[in-house]
Amino acid sequence: MKPIHLPLTSGGNNPDTDITDGSYLENWYAQAVPPNKKTPVVLLPTWGTVDFSTLSGIPLAGICLQRKLYITTTTNLYEVDNLGVGTDLGSVSFSADRVSMAENGEHLVVVGREGYTYSVADGLVQYQVSDNYLPSEFVEFLDGYFIFLRADTENIFISQLNSIVLDGTEIATEESEPDRLLSMTVVNRELWLFGAKSTAQWYNAEGFDFPFLRKQGPYIETGIIAKYSVASHKNNCAWIGEDRIIYKSRGSGSEPISDKDVEASISKGTILDAFAFMYTGDGHVFYQVTFPSLNLTWVYDFITGQWHNRSHSVHGRHFANFYIQAHGIDIIGDFQTPKLYEWTVDAKKDIDEFIHRELIAPVLHNDRKWFTLPVIAVDMKTGVGLTSGQGSDPQAFISISKDNKNTFTNPKSIDIGKIGEVTTRVRARRFGRMLQAHIKIVCNDAVDLVIAGLYR
Repeated sequence: MKPIHLPLTSGGNNPDTDITDGSYLENWYAQAVPPNKKTPVVLLPTWGTVDFSTLSGIPLAGICLQRKLYITTTTNLYEVDNLGVGTDLGSVSFSADRVSMAENGEHLVVVGREGYTYSVADGLVQYQVSDNYLPSEFVEFLDGYFIFLRADTENIFISQLNSIVLDGTEIATEESEPDRLLSMTVVNRELWLFGAKSTAQWYNAEGFDFPFLRKQGPYIETGIIAKYSVASHKNNCAWIGEDRIIYKSRGSGSEPISDKDVEASISKGTILDAFAFMYTGDGHVFYQVTFPSLNLTWVYDFITGQWHNRSHSVHGRHFANFYIQAHGIDIIGDFQTPKLYEWTVDAKKDIDEFIHRELIAPVLHNDRKWFTLPVIAVDMKTGVGLTSGQGSDPQAFISISKDNKNTFTNPKSIDIGKIGEVTTRVRARRFGRMLQAHIKIVCNDAVDLVIAGLYR
């Protein structure tokens, strides 16, 4: 049998590229296989969730402080222990759409235009104008200082060293470009400041008047359109540029990472409300960016350089509103409810719903000559069904499109093996005659769906 290429990336259902590729990945991601194996790539299932905690109010953000997990909701700050039990630490109120949090090992600072501090010794305290606090939408901690991005200005201001106390004179302006600052993050111990038209990097120069200075040399002539789309992890950073292209950091510069299919999917409509976070798993570093107004979630894999779609139920945005690693587990907050979930590869459901997984292989053709598909075989992990209920007799469904994904044939059900039936042959027959074909595989059962290859 001849192999059929597996998609390394999601084509995003872009009609402009369907005729030449048309691949699509939803709730699967690609992982390269070492050389000299039977396949160069396998498709692995995205993670599911199990219940962890229920709070009151919709979670906005979470942060881990000295092994303690703090969650800010629309109304309250909570500490959540390793059993998921939340302790109400006091009332908060923010006028920003989202909040930003930073910590120094003793104090937690939360801003969303309004600003709050929390410590075990002092409790929850709101910053006041008399404290030299200025409305801020982002806060970071670097080299002993809390750094605040003042909303609707070109200014940043800082705390005193190793303190949450603010000094009204410690204010600096990003003047490299006449550009209002929209966002910031820390990358490789440097402060990245994102404006509407450009991005600058600042570092701790231990200056007398203001400790941080802009890094000399060329600055990045790419700004940001969605201020909450910035996410960073160690030396990696990504954001949506003002040109609706998604960029990542590269040394002191940047490079685009979104392909034409990703860009086509976000080329129209509102993306100002897009937000992102980064997480790691299975040796991968992922940048997950959600577009609420477009009902869409994309995930970029820094290891493979590829994209896939992440959804909840069928073709909708993923429900994760934020991500944090705490208590030795991965935790996400639901954007619709005050619930926290453990995010784990061992879970095969999302919020008690079976995960819809879908792939479309790159277009199959024979140099514009007619050909037949008497059989399609799937090399996949079999015999991993559940012991009872849906998934005890797991099925996948194969269909094809002969007209550039405008229509698909009625799906053929294929058996992928009850528990223990590890030698099940996964295949479907009689697809007829065609000039080209897009092969689609869909599965909604709670099984460990690993695909190693397609064959004809």
